[in-house]
Amino acid sequence: MEIKRRAEYDYQTDNIIEFILRSRGVKKEDVKHFLFPDSSLEADWRKLDNIDEGLALLKKHVDKGSHIRIGVDMDMDGFSSASIMYQFLAKDLGHENVSYYVPSHKVHGINLQDTLEHNPDLLIIPDAGSGEFDIHKQLREAGIDVLVLDHHLVDGNRYSEDAVVINNQLSYKFESKALTGASIVYLFVQAYIENYSLDVDYKKYIDLATIGMISDRADLTDKVAFYYSQVGLKKIKNPLIRYIMEKSNRIEGDSLTPKNVGFDIAPLLNAMTREGRKEDIDLVVDALFGKDYKVYNKRLKGEFPVVEEAFRRMNNTKARQNKKVKEAMEQIEERVTEMGTHENQVLMVNSTGIIEESGINGLVAIQLSNKYNRPTLVLQYNENKGILQGSGRNFNNSPVEDFRQLLEDTGMFQYASGHAGAFGVGIELDEAMEVVDELNDILSDIEYNNLSYEVDLIYSERPDVNDIIEITKYKHMWGNKLDAPMIYVHDIKLRKQDIKFIGAKETTWKMDVGNSEAIMFNLSEEQKLSLTQHSGENLLVDIVGECDINTYMGQQKPQILVKDFSVKEDTGSPWSNFEVDALPF
Repeated sequence: MEIKRRAEYDYQTDNIIEFILRSRGVKKEDVKHFLFPDSSLEADWRKLDNIDEGLALLKKHVDKGSHIRIGVDMDMDGFSSASIMYQFLAKDLGHENVSYYVPSHKVHGINLQDTLEHNPDLLIIPDAGSGEFDIHKQLREAGIDVLVLDHHLVDGNRYSEDAVVINNQLSYKFESKALTGASIVYLFVQAYIENYSLDVDYKKYIDLATIGMISDRADLTDKVAFYYSQVGLKKIKNPLIRYIMEKSNRIEGDSLTPKNVGFDIAPLLNAMTREGRKEDIDLVVDALFGKDYKVYNKRLKGEFPVVEEAFRRMNNTKARQNKKVKEAMEQIEERVTEMGTHENQVLMVNSTGIIEESGINGLVAIQLSNKYNRPTLVLQYNENKGILQGSGRNFNNSPVEDFRQLLEDTGMFQYASGHAGAFGVGIELDEAMEVVDELNDILSDIEYNNLSYEVDLIYSERPDVNDIIEITKYKHMWGNKLDAPMIYVHDIKLRKQDIKFIGAKETTWKMDVGNSEAIMFNLSEEQKLSLTQHSGENLLVDIVGECDINTYMGQQKPQILVKDFSVKEDTGSPWSNFEVDALPF
């Protein structure tokens, strides 16, 4: 375990939260916007290219009573984007001739066949579609107008000639590139309301805009994205999201944090895109879109509100997905052990015949990368295309900073598309036979067994509980790029006999550290052995982790959520047995 200090902290002059923000790249003059975000940070929709054309196009079709169809992109940002647009059209504008298309599995972009079959007057594509120029042309020739509200990059940074595209990435004057699809739809709705002087509260959709943005891993060091995250997570109005919050035992109060979105909200919705049955996906989308009706449950023999039944089906789908991931992991781990592929610098796994639906490739890749501490590729053979396709994932604190770019730079992959540490990938068979050796050569100097952690604060023996308390006051802030503060405590004195593993599986370790406590979950057998194998009674432990407050039976205690540790025997001071008479003077 290697420790790197992000920056030097001066207890005499630095404010601890300002110090943490600045170490994440926030400019000194912008710190006040993160500590006290206000409406001055709202994005200016007037700076979006083509916004006037887009408003006029929608207004024309609303006034004519046209058939407007919305394409739903299959991820949390896509769901949120489409929900905002549908509710605005159907509820706020009272437009009766509006429909939407929900795919049966995780796909992105415009569904040409569905659009031509339903033949709407206007197709709205939120969170996708900017670069689908050929489809835009085919739809225009069929007499269908296309409005794209998106945030994805486009090859050549060019606009379509056959659709109205509103995209913050392509808009030179629009500063905030961190906003995602749901944010762009939110701004478009705000623009329509303000431009045509409507008596409608667009801010009621800020919760969906924020949840979509955070789910899509928006950069929260962008002060505009941060502002929307702070406002939106405190004003949750969507009935389905509120129901999820009520049923979660990890969400406190009426507000969410970015961590809540990542762990409690998005996974349920995203499970539907990977594992959901079509009728269940449609039900969940209806609930998220604000529809209100009763659903008959055959097993329970009763009718239930759509949000309640949607939640039940999301949980069932998530459980089914977890079961498939577990079964796949068991088979793949056997294969990895048998073939010794975990010794390579990149763990490549052939999941053909093991994983039936490609939708869980990414979930399996996440677990494998964290288990083996290796950047990981989980690939299946696509007979129709004659290539291996799948998912790439990097693990936490990986020394490989941009796994996707690394693969792309080899020139051996057909594509590697997505984020730096989470992306889709495709490679031809002949290249796949050679790429392992190529990656071993490129990464020959990388060591994975001694992970490196960037920490904000370093303490000897015990942390300052006041620092922990102060940091946890701001837990609502921490998210992507604005990652939670890490602290390092070294030389904690511990007796071996005091080490206890708790929980049903005895994989949780807790110890007192001064006036705080440290706790680590899901220890491996190797980690447990490293704590108990020593012959000596006294140990010195170093830990790295995040700050938290443990609330139990009405009592609160500062806590460190341990991410990693190292341990050695405490042999005492090298001078403890020194004879003064032995001094050479």
